[in-house]
Amino acid sequence: MPHGYPTVANTAAAVTNRLICRIAADGTLHTTTRIKDAFSGSASTAGNIRSIASATGSAFYAVGSSNGVVYVPLGNSGNSTSLTAGAPTNLRAVAIAADNLYVSSGSAAATGISQVGKGLPTASPQAVTLLSGFANPAGTTQALLSSASFFFTDQSPAVPGPDVLYVADDGSASGSNGANGGIQKWSLVNNSWVLNGLITGATNPGVRGLAGTTNGTAITLIASSSGSLYAVTDQAGYNAPPSTSVLPAAIATAGTSMAFRGVAPAPLATALTARPEATLTQLALYPSPAQQVVTIRLADGRAGGHTAEVRDLRGRLLRTATLPASGQLSLDGLAAGTYLLTVDGSLTRRISKVD
Repeated sequence: MPHGYPTVANTAAAVTNRLICRIAADGTLHTTTRIKDAFSGSASTAGNIRSIASATGSAFYAVGSSNGVVYVPLGNSGNSTSLTAGAPTNLRAVAIAADNLYVSSGSAAATGISQVGKGLPTASPQAVTLLSGFANPAGTTQALLSSASFFFTDQSPAVPGPDVLYVADDGSASGSNGANGGIQKWSLVNNSWVLNGLITGATNPGVRGLAGTTNGTAITLIASSSGSLYAVTDQAGYNAPPSTSVLPAAIATAGTSMAFRGVAPAPLATALTARPEATLTQLALYPSPAQQVVTIRLADGRAGGHTAEVRDLRGRLLRTATLPASGQLSLDGLAAGTYLLTVDGSLTRRISKVD
């Protein structure tokens, strides 16, 4: 298929295989996982693979414009395993939360978020069950909502498992609640999901992609439309309206002849540890291991004015400093252990601290 071919969605999957690409933290692409028996199109009908999820990177769940949920191992070249039978077959997103599989749909009675079977199934048939509360959300009707990508988080110690859910809403549903779309917020109350509110824009942002990170009660959400990326933080916690109802201005826009199709976080620590370490000539650290202070030297023998960052192996930023002419960086206050030290965001080495 030529690069930039405009009508891939109108081809049969057996002819133009649908492709799953696994991207490693070091940027390596694994492109041998193919689906040839699902998400087909025709001259008059588009057939799209829309979303994938994986627990380990060695197998994948995929959804799209038809065929429900399919399952394939890494490197698949044969038939996929169809996990679901019957409606809904037109699905928008798939994700894993608390070792269970979930999908979103905008199809009639299935509009909202549904659970697929129990746990992480690998064989059919699996039931697709709309989460309690989505069939008739309090204060609105299902027809006023549009559900795309979603993000679960756990906010209440009194509720087992994920209890807050954010859903990207592209505003394609008719009615006042769905007129502008945005990000829906739900909470699990007495075993039923309750709509807490909507984070939206003055005009329809058309968001379909959604990812999030949790830091206590602060939930940072990144949403994508075809042309823009948005960032917003909800600090209201469990079963409360979002702390803001306004989607801020976009933090990034797609370039000419480009579009965003989704958004996902990349684990920073994994990316840093996968990156080749700087050589001793490029970045020298001494003493190593260090106690209270480490001295940094770059290739030109200097370090003054450069920015140093210290992160733990989970990627959390613990310290940042502009280095003095001496190149010394204080490690005071850090527990004994191994850390990642990065200079100017590009040169990285591990540093061990001892008491």
